Amino acid sequence: MEINTIKGENYIAFQIIGNFDQHGAMYLRNILINDYLIGEAVPAALPHVIFDFTQIESISSSGIGLLASLQRTFNRSNKLLSLTKIPHSLQQILKVANLIGVFTIYKSIEEAVANKPPLS
Repeated sequence: MEINTIKGENYIAFQIIGNFDQHGAMYLRNILINDYLIGEAVPAALPHVIFDFTQIESISSSGIGLLASLQRTFNRSNKLLSLTKIPHSLQQILKVANLIGVFTIYKSIEEAVANKPPLS
């Protein structure tokens, strides 16, 4: 798995490339903790984080578990986490796991940045 990072004025986007399996989930978690200090909370400097799945090949339960855990962390920190370009197979997995409504999903990074809801 590879990760490309796009930094914008009010967001950071991570493009996930390849297989988002247990190894990939641990790799991404280490990047988030070590490089962006996202652990039990989300730093104030990161108001909006986007995960783009345009080039994902597959996702395992470890990848889905990491996304769900991150969503809880972002909710507790009153920060935004958005997913973009979710492939149909991942949408079906999220529906079956009853997680589809947990995430804010957009068609593109540009749409996520333009339509992000205000923080409460």
